[in-house]
Amino acid sequence: MLSLILGRSGSGKSRRIRQEIQQALKEHQTVFLLVPEQFSFESECNLAASLAGPEFFRLQVFTFTRLARKIFESSGGPVPRFLDNGGKVLCASKAAGAMQDRLNVF
Repeated sequence: MLSLILGRSGSGKSRRIRQEIQQALKEHQTVFLLVPEQFSFESECNLAASLAGPEFFRLQVFTFTRLARKIFESSGGPVPRFLDNGGKVLCASKAAGAMQDRLNVF
């Protein structure tokens, strides 16, 4: 089941998500939580602090990158290699260098 929990800042989205995760884990379900890349570590730490024991091991926190990698791995297809931050900086620098004659600010 896919659930979208939407609301403004401070409306209780995170609290509700934690409650629903805890309830699902008590019912011995496996839970997949999809979060943006920048919140993966924070989400895992918060959930680890609020969950005890073996329940935590039935919870998987995915970013879009991790989810894509997991799908490729489980389907037997080739796992694409993603650029790390250093690679992204090098590509951006090379692209900016190639366009420097047309750029006002470099």
